[in-house]
Amino acid sequence: MYNIGDLVIYSAHGICKINDICEKTVSGITRSYYVLNPMDNKHHLTISIPVNNDKVAIIDLI
Repeated sequence: MYNIGDLVIYSAHGICKINDICEKTVSGITRSYYVLNPMDNKHHLTISIPVNNDKVAIIDLI
């Protein structure tokens, strides 16, 4: 599990910072989500990814 402030590589968005970990309810299901912001955030994009999601690859930045 990642922590707030960690830098990760996410999909085609590249290097992202985890700005928050929060609970959201979607379709009646409440889960924890990482809230990511790409470091090259020209469009002020915010991405929410379920913490326990094996379909989306988040890679450690080394």
